[in-house]
Amino acid sequence: MTRSWFVPDTGMGDRVFIRDEQFAWLPGTVIQTDFDGDNTGGPRAQVSIDIPDDWKLTTTRGQGDVAVKRKRWVSLKDYPKHQLPLQNQGVARDMAELPNLHEAAILYQVKARHGLQKPYTRVSEIVIAVNPCEWIPDLYSKEQQRMYAENVVWKGNCEFDRRAV
Repeated sequence: MTRSWFVPDTGMGDRVFIRDEQFAWLPGTVIQTDFDGDNTGGPRAQVSIDIPDDWKLTTTRGQGDVAVKRKRWVSLKDYPKHQLPLQNQGVARDMAELPNLHEAAILYQVKARHGLQKPYTRVSEIVIAVNPCEWIPDLYSKEQQRMYAENVVWKGNCEFDRRAV
């Protein structure tokens, strides 16, 4: 029997996301690939899970230690085009500028901005707002209101608004 699997671009050292039943997506690094499969007929990758330093604060919210298996084999046939979604570097003001824009990247960008007390995120002309569930000093201060009123409302300077969010 001949297998004609698409050989993915996923390679060792790539910073990727993998699906997870509990957390939806987990960040990780590819540490090994096996394109001949695991006797199930498809390519796979072993991924080392990279739990961020702020994981307990921003993700588990006081649930104590949550067991996350640190290394996992994942079947690449479970992902579009047999490729794991790549991570982006840093936090973007406008997610439309990200080189890798997919579900996991959007969720982690919104999460990162939330952790920085920036509840508004742009995707081009779309604004995503996340309820911070706490008061953020100066977010709605009189100075901020005046600045938006003068630049966006009265002058129609949308570029100002894009830089400010």
